[in-house]
Amino acid sequence: MTETQESLSAFSTPDTSSQSTPQKQDETCEQPEQSNAGKTTTPTPTTSPQSKTPLTDLYEDVEAHIEEAYPAFLRDQAIVTPPDPENQRYRTNGIPTAVDALPDTIGQWKLVTHDATHVSYLADGPAYDTEYGKGGSLVRFKLSLNDRGANRDDKYHLRTEKVVGYTNGEKIRSHTPDDESPMLGIRGHSVGDNPGDFSVLGGTKRKFGDPRDGIIDLIALLHHLPVPIRNYLPDTEDTPWEPVKHDLVSATWSTDAPDCVPKEDLILRLSTNQLRLTASDPSDSLPQKDTTTAPLVDPSFPDGLTGWLESKSAYTTVSSIRAVSAILTEDLTTVAEKSQLNTSESL
Repeated sequence: MTETQESLSAFSTPDTSSQSTPQKQDETCEQPEQSNAGKTTTPTPTTSPQSKTPLTDLYEDVEAHIEEAYPAFLRDQAIVTPPDPENQRYRTNGIPTAVDALPDTIGQWKLVTHDATHVSYLADGPAYDTEYGKGGSLVRFKLSLNDRGANRDDKYHLRTEKVVGYTNGEKIRSHTPDDESPMLGIRGHSVGDNPGDFSVLGGTKRKFGDPRDGIIDLIALLHHLPVPIRNYLPDTEDTPWEPVKHDLVSATWSTDAPDCVPKEDLILRLSTNQLRLTASDPSDSLPQKDTTTAPLVDPSFPDGLTGWLESKSAYTTVSSIRAVSAILTEDLTTVAEKSQLNTSESL
């Protein structure tokens, strides 16, 4: 298999190794189980759509939040994990008192740690880089009370953390955190010793005075962030773009820059909260690269998409998948000219 074929395969082969697909959680009816993290309960299947569970009231607020905060074009995307509180497994013990229960899974996101002051969801998936080969990635969303240290404000902070590794990809994917400590030192991951390994501590994304508000926001977000994102990316076989790398929630493509751009390469990067277009030469340092928000080249895009993508609210790759598809199939000169990249009539 050539390097290009391996790259395409790494992007196009759906990952099915996680516990479930982004579907309703009514496919199994397991017995309730006990864990150190708290009680897990599976609702009894029912034919009544009005059947209440401990998740019902929470999800009424989640759906109201989605209706208010998420644009209609995003809510209607087929790949969004649909809320299904009547059939979802849930946990009731050892959770913030602001809610009666928490969903045990949301698509492939798993509730991994929780207590009276924090909640965290984790997902694992494949990674690939044309330079380093196949690997694994973990992403954790954590909502926790910031009540310690010099920066204490007694608010609930939503933070993210991502770990990607290539030398021990499967070992990284099998890790499950059992506390709130950073995942930087998990077994098999080493930024210093393993080529390509990296980690990102995303910092605080949002703050909430009421933990219920934070939990509602987090659950709504995870329903709009299906993973691994590779399963939902458009095909590039008939385009000038080549896939360069991907992890659980992000992907990168590159192509030769058109003549109107005074750089060698165009690079398109999709991540959880942005879609960026970069023009660069191989020898460019970071300040020398020309980077801008990727243009929306499809005139059929709904009103408000540009503002949503550029807002801090758009913390989900579902927002950008339609924009990615349009860019990958559009004429490169058009893409460059509609962007805010530096362009010139001739080199």
